[in-house]
Amino acid sequence: MGAKASFLFFLLICSTLAFSSDNDWTEVKSPHFTVLGDGPDEQARSIALSFEQARAIFTEALQGMRTETEAPTVIFATRDPGSMRAVLGAPLPSKWTGTTLGLAGLYMRGEETDYSIVEMGERHTQVVATHEYIHKLLHLNFTRLPTWLDEGLAEFFAYSNSDGHRVILGIKSERMDYLYLYGGFDPPEMVMKGSYRSEYYRNPYKVQIFYTESWALVHYMILGPNMEGGAKLNKFLNVLQQGVEEKKAFQQVFGDMNSFSDGFNKYMSQKSLPAAAFQASIDVSKMPLSVRKLSVPEARIYLAALDLRRHDYDSANKRLASALQDAPKNWFGHEQIAFLNFSQGKVDDAIKEWNAALELNPKDYLALYYKGLVQYRLSRNASSAAEFKKTLDDVLAIQPNFTLAHVMRSRMLVEMGDLDGAAASARKALNLEPDLAGYFLNYAEIELLQKKYAAALRNAQFVARLWDDADRGEALDLIIRIRAASKLQPAGDEKKEEDDLIQGFAKGTIPVRGEVESVSCSNNRLKSVTVKAEGKEYSFRLKQGSFGFSDTIGITGEHFNVCYHTNGYPIVVRSKGEPILGAVSEMSGFEIRNFLLPGEVE
Repeated sequence: MGAKASFLFFLLICSTLAFSSDNDWTEVKSPHFTVLGDGPDEQARSIALSFEQARAIFTEALQGMRTETEAPTVIFATRDPGSMRAVLGAPLPSKWTGTTLGLAGLYMRGEETDYSIVEMGERHTQVVATHEYIHKLLHLNFTRLPTWLDEGLAEFFAYSNSDGHRVILGIKSERMDYLYLYGGFDPPEMVMKGSYRSEYYRNPYKVQIFYTESWALVHYMILGPNMEGGAKLNKFLNVLQQGVEEKKAFQQVFGDMNSFSDGFNKYMSQKSLPAAAFQASIDVSKMPLSVRKLSVPEARIYLAALDLRRHDYDSANKRLASALQDAPKNWFGHEQIAFLNFSQGKVDDAIKEWNAALELNPKDYLALYYKGLVQYRLSRNASSAAEFKKTLDDVLAIQPNFTLAHVMRSRMLVEMGDLDGAAASARKALNLEPDLAGYFLNYAEIELLQKKYAAALRNAQFVARLWDDADRGEALDLIIRIRAASKLQPAGDEKKEEDDLIQGFAKGTIPVRGEVESVSCSNNRLKSVTVKAEGKEYSFRLKQGSFGFSDTIGITGEHFNVCYHTNGYPIVVRSKGEPILGAVSEMSGFEIRNFLLPGEVE
């Protein structure tokens, strides 16, 4: 639920305005990546090939895994730390100045474009970026991996290598030095309890330990004795994907935790760890590369696109205004200024710029999609669903794997009464992005409409069990709706699990359900939300907490702005006490929903 809006920093970066040079940028295109470098061309080529190598290793080591996605990966390769900080638009926080940790790089995953920033000639920044790229590939193939396994696999493959003839797995993680300083390994059972909310992740020193220990566990599971060359790990992954709880799955595959821990400790106490090598079938050194110097307007547009991804609208506006003045026929520039307008609530201006982009490039599927989405929202008459569905078909003819188009197509087909067609589109989206909770819930809601109650319940329970925050809240509400429509009642362990999840979710708050009446913001920062609930209006402010929005709203995290894109939507506010009419009450968070035909199963 809005999870893809998060920036994936290895260290936190504060947000202050800075500008990089828009001159002397080179574009290097490989079959699967675009590298933009402001240093030597050869180093930009090398970075393109290093990412191709990581993809090739993943493909060869985990055969049958999906690696194709509609979201291109654009890598900014900066010549030095100063250039990296300027491109980021933010210096390191002062508390990190002079530490040995330093800035390790950046990878921003998105549903439309992935952005990465690495420093030329600095292997550690590339390893961090590769680590995050491996996460992307893992999430294309697996649903909700345990945190330690997700991080361990990403770290293991980030440190693998290939010389074009052999692929080498099991190369020592450079983070092992942190472990030596720490004094040894924590018990595997403790590491496996680590999560993105735990102290392991909140502490910038302990997160290094967590990455190292996760890498070590995966190393043991692939190359350790009695691990059958990784076959047990594959079995463990398969059992997890069947929905088996992690602890039970572990015992089923690896047996007793104490025996596993003894074997792990013995394995890691060796003077040197084994590596594995196999013949490479992909020689990335022979991959074709295209290299060209970018004009100043082209460089500014690329940098503005990164500004927009960081929601730095002032910088994006300055760059785009200058670029389009010098290059008014650049379709990508018009697309980006459309997104700038859209993110700031200037809908008419956005439509005008999307039209300009489509006139210059009729295959600009993002402009076509968002223009259609906005027009559908503005019209909402008897024919608008069919008209938007036709636009979505045109979008998918250009880009068949644009997942969000499949999601919205499923919802238009529901409005048109074609539930079987809607289910097929929802299933397609889920297959393309199996790690997004909202796509499971979209499919479950359609199953509810089809009266496939047991299947709908399984999918909603799956999300409630494995996700948290707003996704869990949406899943729990859907479970209640399914049970009300089906008369299926929980029993035994199932009832206890649901009761525990419901009681534990947003504990100490009062849910206020209604519709967003208005939103107050200052400098694109949320100040308060006014909610219409049962004919009354309540206002809330968020001092500390979080909010989420449904993955089915139709807007990706790249462009969603709570200040302009929420009016009229269903909302669940987690109030810190009984809300007071005529006053601004405190809340711990809220969730923007997007029900299919609200009320149809009440």
